[in-house]
Amino acid sequence: MIPALRILDRKERRQAVRFAVCLTASSVLMTGVLTLVAQALGATPGSESHRTLVITFVIAIVAIYTLLRVGAGGLMAQLQHALASLRVRVTRQIVSAELRAVEEAGEASAAHTQQVEQVSIFFGQGVAFLQMATMLVPGLLYVMLTSLSSAVAVAVTGVLTLPMLAAEFAKSRAATRQMSNDRASFNALLGQMLEGFKQIKLDERTGNAVLADLKERSQRVTEGRLRLDAAMGREVLGSSGFIHLVTALILFVIPSNSTPDPASLFSVALMLYMMVGPVIFFASQTHVLTSANLAYERLVELGGKLRPDPALEAERTEAEGMGAEGTGAEDAEAEHAEAIRAAAARAAAEQVDATPMAFERITLHGVSFTYGKAKEPSFTVGPIDLELRRGEIVFITGGNGSGKTTLMKTLCGLYPPGTGSIQVDERRIGAHDLERYRALFTAIFSDQHLFPKPYGIRAEPDRVRALLKRFGLEHVTRFEDGRFTKLALSSGQAKRLSMVIALLEDRPIFLLDEWAAHQDPELRRYYYTELLPELRAQGKSILAVSHDDQFFGVADRQIALENGQIRAVADGEGLPAGADTPSG
Repeated sequence: MIPALRILDRKERRQAVRFAVCLTASSVLMTGVLTLVAQALGATPGSESHRTLVITFVIAIVAIYTLLRVGAGGLMAQLQHALASLRVRVTRQIVSAELRAVEEAGEASAAHTQQVEQVSIFFGQGVAFLQMATMLVPGLLYVMLTSLSSAVAVAVTGVLTLPMLAAEFAKSRAATRQMSNDRASFNALLGQMLEGFKQIKLDERTGNAVLADLKERSQRVTEGRLRLDAAMGREVLGSSGFIHLVTALILFVIPSNSTPDPASLFSVALMLYMMVGPVIFFASQTHVLTSANLAYERLVELGGKLRPDPALEAERTEAEGMGAEGTGAEDAEAEHAEAIRAAAARAAAEQVDATPMAFERITLHGVSFTYGKAKEPSFTVGPIDLELRRGEIVFITGGNGSGKTTLMKTLCGLYPPGTGSIQVDERRIGAHDLERYRALFTAIFSDQHLFPKPYGIRAEPDRVRALLKRFGLEHVTRFEDGRFTKLALSSGQAKRLSMVIALLEDRPIFLLDEWAAHQDPELRRYYYTELLPELRAQGKSILAVSHDDQFFGVADRQIALENGQIRAVADGEGLPAGADTPSG
């Protein structure tokens, strides 16, 4: 099977086969029409046999048109539905993965849309590929079955040309793969150049070096394209040469040694020249198939890197257990699809509660998280013993790389603990509890992303506008038609808009990663002396990374981290001198 077609599930494959049969039947009928044409050349106009040929011809043309309409239209719709499912499936796979797995996948996860696009290009031409194939196979069979000499001509020509064509197809596949890798390398460096544009503008030598590297990679892409075009050209010449050589043997060599029927000779020649178009199409479009297969391989590779989120994996496992009973002899893909449908139906029927769980305290017992592989750890945060109580403010301090952000991500369930456990009151949090546990938290990290609209939040426009004004953003961005009009903001403005969204979410626990770092003195003072106490008065818990020692008195407790370990804990301003190492 063509690898790219594996995205079709079992049911979709069965339907696609039915449509393909219609296309094949139309091609077989087309071959029969050529026989009718050859017979019509020897029939007397107006005779009974001539009238029979005309009626048969009309019926065949109507049948061909009907089969093409059903087969091509149905197959195109089938492939487009499968492509839409692929887009959703790949996106859901990313959304359902562990945060750390997505971070490790890096550019591969961001480039998945390009891979899907490559598959879509092939699917867009899928009907044409199948039509051409169904014209070639019956056509060759017709030529070979017309006479023994025609079959010999095809066999001899195949022996002479097919090894060369196979070698050229192999070169074309290799050139397509290399060009795809070179293009990905160029795009990656181009993205890095845009991300590091400030450094490039500051240092002309850096800019020139990056530009030189870009030119070199661009040249490799160009050379790869030229190699591919050359290979495709040789494929086209060789493939069409195959047809021309067979035709020459049948028309000029065979008649010199025998007396073939002129009508049969004409029909064979006509069939051969009808095959020139499909042959050239295949030869010139093999790179599309190769690109689609390569894209599919990369999507599979990406799927292998994206470890499923423990919470969703637990739900999936339970769902598969429910769905397995009714699938019988169905294959694994059908079982999985049925299991997911069963889980969705059960969730809808039971109206599963996804609201945050109630809590008075969250306790971390010996929790740790390690970056890197188990056998090659690069950095470990923990083991950490920590308690976060309802309605308190806790500041985390520590230098760069001390583990502050990692601790926050582990606390809120974004990173799965490598060791230890997390408890909410007396309840130990397991995989089945993760979704409701995460719903306790709203977080503003240093690399916070802003979406154009507050997804998943019932945002009253007046409330949003009041918050925008509260944080001095009313003249920077507006909230219209359920979305923010401008997201190209400075770092400080982006943090303020993130706080607006966090307040709209109104969750029990706020995780704030150096929110005040990019704010002016007045807004910084407001954050520490008014906003945080206000949230505490509402019963919110706040865990905030801070290095503003003049405001340490706002906190109920302070925790100092160093090299992934808690070095000191104190109440309010009681943190020992030197416990905090400023980050910058």
